[in-house]
Parts: sequence; structure tokens; C-alpha cells
Amino acid sequence: MRVLHIGLLRFASAISWHAVMMAKALQERGHFCWVAGHPGSPLVALAAREGLQVPAALGFPELRPWNWGHVVGKLRRFLIDQRVDRLIVHTGSGHLEAHLARRGLGIPLVRVRADARVPRADLPHRWLYLHGCDRLVVSGAYMLDRHLAPIGISRERVSVLPPGIDLSETTWRPDAGRQQAREDIRHQYQIPGGVPLFGVIGRLSPVKGHQTLIEAAGRLAAEGRDFRLFIVGAEEEVTIEELRALGRRLGIEERLVFTGHVEDPLFYAAAFDFGVIPSLGSEAISRSALEFMAVGVPVVASLVGILPEVVSEDELLVPPGRPDSLAETLGRLLDDLPHAGRLGERAFRRVQRHFSLERLGEALEQLLEETPARPRAAQRAHAGTHE
Repeated sequence: MRVLHIGLLRFASAISWHAVMMAKALQERGHFCWVAGHPGSPLVALAAREGLQVPAALGFPELRPWNWGHVVGKLRRFLIDQRVDRLIVHTGSGHLEAHLARRGLGIPLVRVRADARVPRADLPHRWLYLHGCDRLVVSGAYMLDRHLAPIGISRERVSVLPPGIDLSETTWRPDAGRQQAREDIRHQYQIPGGVPLFGVIGRLSPVKGHQTLIEAAGRLAAEGRDFRLFIVGAEEEVTIEELRALGRRLGIEERLVFTGHVEDPLFYAAAFDFGVIPSLGSEAISRSALEFMAVGVPVVASLVGILPEVVSEDELLVPPGRPDSLAETLGRLLDDLPHAGRLGERAFRRVQRHFSLERLGEALEQLLEETPARPRAAQRAHAGTHE
């Protein structure tokens, strides 16, 4: 099968990562995949790093009503010339899919919705979800009732395709790899042996709940516990200085480690006794949760988005925005690190069973095969002009 993935995303996000993992999972099963998007976008760069084909002929501009026709025409030529069998579109706006559906392409159009925002219930969006694609796919079961049912989309019209992670990049890290990561981190940040390490990995944004985590850490310190809390990620809507000032007011500034952007977040994840995702919302994919679990690290996570489906450990799930509940759960792990280690082993087995690229590829392949092909008359007619 020849499959084109399009992701119209200009920023680094778990949605972009999910699109690339889907393409890679199919390619590893013997299918041929292209990934296209905005020139210079993180999606295109990641696809190239993963060894996927990025067609130069399909560098999409910012979509506007006046250039839709040109973009769709260029896309149609590519689909015909390359004899693409399936088109998968990863986008939140829906503009491209709507235009493609109106024009007709002669091949199935699958829309993957991996966006944690609740869609608008207006008529254009209802049409897009009901008629603007041949198959609608979501990343988590929670979207069926919370996002789609309120705008009139029934479960029968939607397929759930959980995310996957390339375990070949992480399987060396449990055991000896994790021990080396701990030693390197302790040496780099001059942390004494025996002091527990935990942390959060991801962009600094209000929705990610860093303030809640720091407030919970303040409660842990007030109870007499020692630890180092790592906050790994680039500044966006929140600055390091703002979070550092909160730690200073709580008297725990010396226990906080801010790294800024890092090239290898898995190295930090592998060094932690447990990870934390204190998100207040979002989390349609939760790449961080999968990465923690893939290196054998348990994840304390908020009850938002896809996190309960991925983590699946009641004792590790907490209400969002509740530093008291978060501190209680973190405190239990700090008081019993061997138990945290056992939870990490369970997390590693879970990600292998349910979230590997192999599992993702199998499910996606079946989904595409069940999406019926359309007649190729348009392709044959176009191809005849080149003979």
C-alpha cells in the first residue's frame, strides 16, 4: 500500500510526532509512506530524521481560501503520478479535508484527529466530521463521549487508534542504561547519592501544570522529604524565572533543577525514579507518558485527556490542579522507591504490549484495508495523458 500523510502543523507537538510514528509503523510493515507538511516545520524535519520520504513537490503554504485550488491541484497530481492508495490527513483546522472532499480525489481520505480541544459544534465542523472524510480516527476512547458525542457524532462512525512509540530507541535504557543515566545526572548537577529524582518533561506552558507540581513539591518539603525536582523543557508561555520565583516563595528553590530545552529528553526520563505529568488539560497523545513508560519509569499523571488510558494505574492518577492530591501520591512513591520501581516495570510491560510501533502498525494497516478503495478512473485518465 502507498500512503501519503499530510500534517499541517507549524510547531513541535505530540500530534506531529504521532503522525510520524504512524507513517513509520506502516513503513516497517512493508508499505511505502510519504510525509508532507509546511516547509521547515518540525513535522517535516522529524519525518526526514526518521528516514521517511518527504516529497519536495508537496511543500504546503499557509492555507487560505484563495490558494486552496492551487494546493489541491498540486496534491491531485502527486496522488495520480505516484499512484497513492490512501491519504491520511492530520490537522486541527479541517480546511484542507473539507476542500478535498468537495473536489473528490478518487482515493480514500482518512482524517486522524489527535487534538485534545473540544471541536466546535457549528454546521461546518459537523459536516467535516460526518461527511468530510471516509474514515474518522481519534487517538483515545475519551474523545468519543467527551468530544464527538456532544456534536452528534456516534461511536459507530469513529475508529480509535491509540498512539505508538518506537521502542528500538528506548529498550536499552532500563537496567544498566538507567543506572548510567542516574550517575551522569547526579554528577552533572552535583546531587548526592540517595536523593530521589523525579520530574516533568515538556514545554513550559500554563496548561502543563508546572505551578501545581511546584506547589506539591513545597508540601513534600514541608513534610521533611528530600528530593530533586527536574523541570525539563523549553520556555513558551511560562518562563523559568516565573517558576523559580514560585519555588523561592515556597522555600524549595535549591530542590528545583531547570534544564531548559534538551536534545535527549529520554536521557533525563531514564534517570528519574518516577515521572510526573501534572497537566491541567490537553494531552491527546501524551508522548511524555509513553517515553517515561518505555524507559521503565512510572508516571504520576492528571486525570485528563488520554492519560488515564495510557497510564492505567489508579494509584498514579490524580485530579488536575490539586497540589494536595498530587503531593500525597508523590509522597507515597518517595516513601517506597522499591514499589515505584515495580510500577515502572509494569509500565514497561504495558507499553510493549499496547503502544509499540508493531501494535500501531497492525491496527493502522487493518483500518486502512477496511476503508474501501474508490475507482481509479481519474488516475487512469490522467496517466493516459503521459503515455
